[in-house]
Amino acid sequence: MNIPIVAIIGRPNVGKSSLLNMLLKKDRAIVTDIPGTTRDVIEEYLNIEGLPLRIMDTAGIRHVEDIAEKEGVKRSLNSIQKADLVIAIFDKSEPLREEDHDVIKKIINKNTIIVLNKCDMSSTLDISDMRSLIPKDGLPILSISATRGDGLDELKRAIVDSCLKDWKEEREGVVISNIRHKTALEHAVDSLRRAEHILTENKPLEFLALELRDALDNLGDIVGVVTKEDILNRIFNDFCIGK
Repeated sequence: MNIPIVAIIGRPNVGKSSLLNMLLKKDRAIVTDIPGTTRDVIEEYLNIEGLPLRIMDTAGIRHVEDIAEKEGVKRSLNSIQKADLVIAIFDKSEPLREEDHDVIKKIINKNTIIVLNKCDMSSTLDISDMRSLIPKDGLPILSISATRGDGLDELKRAIVDSCLKDWKEEREGVVISNIRHKTALEHAVDSLRRAEHILTENKPLEFLALELRDALDNLGDIVGVVTKEDILNRIFNDFCIGK
């Protein structure tokens, strides 16, 4: 599968970098009260509930004259276009500004999660206000605090659901979101196809047994069965061989 791209967008100082840091559980992006601190797209890789993601913190969207910040805004807009999921952040403690309405226009046709940040402060903006502005069926609108972590678990679940909702496998009830498991399944399928070929070509059954064993080993790697490689690694790590 291709790793989903998630873009965090919004006007300056709504908490984009704070949210990135909270999701990553580290101070990856610089956070200040000065608008325009983030002037470029910051990219990181993240795993949520086994789902690998490429997540981007973008420059605040606003009208600027500064050349460097203007380029940052341009890259933010490009990030929206290529993202599989957009997390649009708004400051819950303030009325919507012109820049916020610009953000809404940019995301109207995108797979989006609306985040109302700063729920730990007095609110002037609520979920019903956003629903009236973006009357899109099924649009997740969440209230969080990117500094305290309130609502973060709910946001993570919404990210996973939004990234998986269009997958054929998900609609059929099967989702493989762990890269190692996916690789093991692909190897098992290849082995079974070779086994099928051996049967149809009436080749020696010893070859069939080898392919079936390989398929079982790969499936065992997913469910936690000890494999030959595990045994060999344990022998070489714990015992002196050839001394």
